[in-house]
Amino acid sequence: MVDLRNNVIGMTNDDGIWCENIIAKGSPNDLELFFAVAWSIWWNRNQAIHEDSGSPPFQAWDMASKIMAEFKAACSYPILPQAPPLSIWKAPPLGFFKVNTDVAASNDERNSCIGVVIRGCKGEILATSSKVLPVSFTAEISEAIAVLEGVLLAAKMEVTHVIFESDALSIIQAINDGVFVGELGHIIQNIWEASFVFSWCSFCHLKREGNRVAHELARVARITDVSQVWERTFPSPVEHIVIEELCL
Repeated sequence: MVDLRNNVIGMTNDDGIWCENIIAKGSPNDLELFFAVAWSIWWNRNQAIHEDSGSPPFQAWDMASKIMAEFKAACSYPILPQAPPLSIWKAPPLGFFKVNTDVAASNDERNSCIGVVIRGCKGEILATSSKVLPVSFTAEISEAIAVLEGVLLAAKMEVTHVIFESDALSIIQAINDGVFVGELGHIIQNIWEASFVFSWCSFCHLKREGNRVAHELARVARITDVSQVWERTFPSPVEHIVIEELCL
């Protein structure tokens, strides 16, 4: 490192030329040290003027060296990996409703169970549903039926602007792509046709962590083995999740 105390010899009083000289003759560390010295001089000047406790000028160099040492020590600490952001349920925009759907297998695996929740822009519950399907379907078919049930319940509640969410990515992609073939084809087509009643709607994927209420409603159907619909309320097992997500 070029000695800054020697560099200043023969320099003009122009600060810009001074900095250029330091950059030209020294390494990047020299400029760091230059600003550390400048800061320590400025700090000492303020202490002398405002606090009447200034230090001798030669201590500016010692202070600058200490600042640089602390900075380099701080930079040597390893950077800890950040935890991935949590996926949480978010309320829809003003004037919209959000419909979340999910599934669960029954305890004896004889039936698939689905859960549906409709919430407004303030997180208020418009309707919830827990339904036991007549047989046990594959996960994909169950998820598709759950979305269809969500569309039908939203239509029954006469909402006009709706965002449908499911953690089943393949189902959301099939709906958005208009894939009417295969064992899901007729269900996807029914979803399309039933959604024409809305003035505006979209189908979006979200992670499972943001779909907790719908999943718990599906579990309610699994535990009780009863199909139920609640308008403007919800069963007690989902209360803690509803309240928790209202506070987010």
